[in-house]
Parts: sequence; structure tokens; C-alpha cells
Amino acid sequence: AKGGLSNESDTQTHRLLRRGIAFGNSLGAAEHGGANEEFPHDRGLLFLAYQKSIADQFEFVQSAWVNNPDFPENGDGEDPIIAQSPEGGFQLPPKEGSGCPVHNLSVQHFVTTTGGEYFFQPSIDAIYLIAGETQHG
Repeated sequence: AKGGLSNESDTQTHRLLRRGIAFGNSLGAAEHGGANEEFPHDRGLLFLAYQKSIADQFEFVQSAWVNNPDFPENGDGEDPIIAQSPEGGFQLPPKEGSGCPVHNLSVQHFVTTTGGEYFFQPSIDAIYLIAGETQHG
């Protein structure tokens, strides 16, 4: 199985609905008078994902695929943007039929995870409300 993939139906069990939401000012905003005075360097990307199983979807994708230097093929390298290992690097495959060699690139990671939370959606209170019951305890 390549990089943790055994077949298409196995791949489907790891799908998740995800969205990145940018926040803060663009990198050049301070130079143009648009930076937030209190937090001029506060910028980033909020990652939001919905899935049935945190372990089988988000955590699996992060550990088995994103941080795996052999996914999807041996030696391909980690995800160049969101991998979280200290080292970095990935391969740029040649255009098919070009005869060009594979390019191995070393990329210093520039994304720093500063926090994370898991939330249950909908809330337990909302489920009780939908069920027409009051929460006990």
C-alpha cells in the first residue's frame, strides 16, 4: 500500500470537509498604513474541518499523509506547507515524457501552528433541544 493507501474505498474513509479562513492584515499592509496598531503582525489562516471521526480523518491525514515523506510515493516528501516536522523537503516530479530529472527541494517550514481545538458540532445542548428533551446533569 503506497503511503498508507490500500485502495480507493480506504481513501474515502479519510475524507473531511475543510476550509481555510484568512485573518489579519496582509504582509505588506503595515507599509501602506493598513496594519492593526495593537497587533500589527497578527495574521494567519484559521483551519476549520468537519468530519465524523477526528482520529480516522484529521489526525490520520495529518500523520499518515501530510507528515509522511513517502506519501503518496516513496521519497515524494512531506506536504511543503502544512507539515509539522522540523525538517522539510519534497520532490517536484518531472512533466511526463519530458526526460527531466526529479527535483528534490528543501523547504524550511513557514507555517507555525499556534493552537488548536476540537469542538463537537452541533453542541450537546442543541441535540437535546432537537430531541425535545432537557439535559440532565
